[in-house]
Amino acid sequence: MTPGRDKHAQDELSAELLEQVLETSPINIVVVDPAGTITLVNGRTASSFEDETSMVIGESVFAPKWELTDPNGEPIAPEDHPVSRALNGEETYGMRLAVTLPSGERPVVRTNAAPIYDEAGNVVYAVATLEDITEMNRRQRELAAKNRQLESLASVLSHDLRNPLAIARGYTDLAQETGDLSLLEKVDAAHDRMEELVDSLLLLARRGHAIGPKEPVALVTSAYAAWESVETEGASFDVGTDLETVVADRIRLQQLFENLIRNAVEHGTTSTRTGREELADTVDHGDDEASVTITVRPLTATEGFSVEDDGPGIPELTTPRELAEYIDQSDDTKGLGLKIVHAIADAHGWTTTIGPGTDGGLRFEFDVSEAPDED
Repeated sequence: MTPGRDKHAQDELSAELLEQVLETSPINIVVVDPAGTITLVNGRTASSFEDETSMVIGESVFAPKWELTDPNGEPIAPEDHPVSRALNGEETYGMRLAVTLPSGERPVVRTNAAPIYDEAGNVVYAVATLEDITEMNRRQRELAAKNRQLESLASVLSHDLRNPLAIARGYTDLAQETGDLSLLEKVDAAHDRMEELVDSLLLLARRGHAIGPKEPVALVTSAYAAWESVETEGASFDVGTDLETVVADRIRLQQLFENLIRNAVEHGTTSTRTGREELADTVDHGDDEASVTITVRPLTATEGFSVEDDGPGIPELTTPRELAEYIDQSDDTKGLGLKIVHAIADAHGWTTTIGPGTDGGLRFEFDVSEAPDED
């Protein structure tokens, strides 16, 4: 065979092999001309478009019908379109996009795009590959959500275990100093509360729930149980005797009260941080004996209850909207207790309103009237 015939045979073999590669490729391959018009697709792509190659050949990759966005639904800027970048001589790898198919489905695809040059170095085509990663993207999002849930669980446990831990330490030290072993009953109670919190939150995390089984719970009982689990530092507690029963997760309801009491005590009886970023550390508390009073009362206009203190509140934040935004934007180092309160109430289906208290401090109202009675 002559060299010319050898080259011709090799060219035919290369063309045949290239066609087989295109048709058997497990990913979608699309070739686009400089105007953005689709000129070639492989069999996998045709299959993705309901086995009708004619539905895509001649279409523009920039057509609004594809509704190209990122996986979160944010539109892709024209200059960031992977084909636009390829036609401008840039290669892109691993870009994740959501695209609308003729069937109406919106798979998430991982896209690579690159320019094709002629002998003069001009971009004459762009080639893009699209791999359907919808399922992988879903699993990754679920894993990320699970990781955030575990991080939140760790933060909540770290935050809320400090209350009973401090109680246990305090009564242990006092028992050692006085020899009064009856004080160890308080230590046992604090340990029981820690175990209850850990078991409850871990179980909820495994099941992916925010609250556990609900039952009728007397608000008076829950409020006083929380009071016993928090270092009160000379604060006063005033619980109305006309409080009723609510349907709630007993452990989480007590956790709600604990965080409200702890927040009022910490920021009402000690020097604390200030400003929109920090709680005030320059608040004038008067004489050293001054303490905060926490009041729990039923709501009068609707079914529910309020928790109010007469401490310094949050300086410079005086409206319910400002206070709600402050709590919502707080990170793990500040405002976590109040975010826990809001999360517990929200999980129960209660409406939470926060505002300045009557005599300073903060007032939380929990409307339970619209909450479902059962899980």
